[in-house]
Amino acid sequence: MSKKHVMPKNFSTFAWAIGAFCFPITMYPVFILLSPNLTENPELSSLTLRAMTIFLWAYPIFLALWARVAYVWHKKDQRLGKLILSMGFMFFYGTLWMIFRWGFIIQA
Repeated sequence: MSKKHVMPKNFSTFAWAIGAFCFPITMYPVFILLSPNLTENPELSSLTLRAMTIFLWAYPIFLALWARVAYVWHKKDQRLGKLILSMGFMFFYGTLWMIFRWGFIIQA
C-alpha cells in the first residue's frame, strides 16, 4: 500500500526560518559583482582574498545543503533541527559580516 501524502495547510515557524535562511541566495548576482572589488583592498593577503572570493561564489550551495540537513534533522528531532538551523544563521551572517568588515572597508 502506498502512503498518501498530505500537503500542509499553512507554514510552520521552522518553514519560515528556512525561507529566511535561504533568502540571501537571491542576492547571489550582487555578490558576484562585488567580489572583484575585494582585490582593491591592499591589506588583504592572497590567502584571505581567495577565501573571501570563494565564499562569495559558493555560499548558495552551502546554504541550500545546510537548510536541507536542518530540515531532515527537524523531521527526526525538532530541537536538533532548530539548533542546526540557528548555527547556520550565526555562521553565515558572521562570515558575511567579517567579509564586509575586513574586505570592503579600507582602514585609512
